Amino acid sequence: MLYSFALVLDPRAKIRGLQNVLDLLSQCNNINYIEYLTEVKFELHKLYDKYESKFGAARTTHPSRLTGKRKQAWDKIFGVSVSSSPSSVGSYVVAPGLSELTVYLDSDNVVPYYDEFDVLNWWHKHKLTYPILSTLAKDILTVPVSTTSSKSTFSLTSRIIEERRRRLGTDTVKMLICCKDRELG
Repeated sequence: MLYSFALVLDPRAKIRGLQNVLDLLSQCNNINYIEYLTEVKFELHKLYDKYESKFGAARTTHPSRLTGKRKQAWDKIFGVSVSSSPSSVGSYVVAPGLSELTVYLDSDNVVPYYDEFDVLNWWHKHKLTYPILSTLAKDILTVPVSTTSSKSTFSLTSRIIEERRRRLGTDTVKMLICCKDRELG
């Protein structure tokens, strides 16, 4: 689930990217992932709601940068009446009742794909636009992929595959490494 959240929080992928990945997996193994996609959406909204209740004050601390005619023009585009009191989200106005997550998921993906794209930097640049969601994204995207350090893995492997154990099969070596990793964790 965490990897799915990370993919959705990549502005190049979002839900459409996750759906494409699940479609590719479905073609490979003939399993329907519609329920999983629904579960990911539900759990992400649930997690966002927790963050909103904890960090909701962040939304009100950043006043809208749009005023006057520009604000009225965006109000027309986003369907917010000038007399209403919408929530401010950075550089544009979000209609009452819409969460940052909904606005983020409904917005277009970042189109250019290049290897140097820094997802955390993107969220840092958009922290005024998505104050709560950027906090959530930073927390999810900074989780280490593995708790096993590569140095200890290579050290452990040299103790498992030694002169007396040179005839161990590949599966046995993998099993011993995994068992030892669980003992250390």
